[in-house]
Amino acid sequence: MYHFGDVPAGCAGPDDESLVAGLGGNMLVGDFTHEDGARYVMVVNRDFANSAVCSPQFRKSPAKVEKVSPYDGRLGAYGGEDVWLAPGQGVLLKLTW
Repeated sequence: MYHFGDVPAGCAGPDDESLVAGLGGNMLVGDFTHEDGARYVMVVNRDFANSAVCSPQFRKSPAKVEKVSPYDGRLGAYGGEDVWLAPGQGVLLKLTW
């Protein structure tokens, strides 16, 4: 887990091992590896008053970025209006290289 924007005391920003190298706004990011080896990134908008664009810059560009539906777990395209996160909202992204 790491922060972009204002990093709270006692917390960390991204390091050399982080999948995400850059991201605007006050965001919290978690990198995950599924038991099958698939890589995921969870991004949460830490601003509780304003929406924010979630357009992560990855250290290594994935061939595909898909959004995991919070309703049924299905994978779908990530782009358009989906890149906006409401205050406190998060998105789980599957990365494929």
